[in-house]
Amino acid sequence: MGTIFGVPTVAAIPSIKAAVFGVGGIPAGGAIDDPQLGPVLLDAASALDQPQVLMLNMTRDEIFPRDGTHALFDKIPGRKKRLMFWDGDHDDWPAEMISQSVTFINEHIT
Repeated sequence: MGTIFGVPTVAAIPSIKAAVFGVGGIPAGGAIDDPQLGPVLLDAASALDQPQVLMLNMTRDEIFPRDGTHALFDKIPGRKKRLMFWDGDHDDWPAEMISQSVTFINEHIT
């Protein structure tokens, strides 16, 4: 739920300098089937013009497929963004993914 709640929250707080959104995008499966959620997330993503953004996703995510991840990522304006994928399902987060998150935040808030 980090991306679903995180994108609108970060968009609403302009003082946030950096954000990491993990395993998210526009949902298309699992227990999250809300047709109104996609447009809300895309609108919020288009307002993320201030913070540095890192999105971390899985290649075989059954809840957030690649096309939904790319749709959300593509709505984030500018060039202060990065998208990374790891092989695996929604809950197969490798330790490296967590390390990337911490490194990214530390690099952009100091």
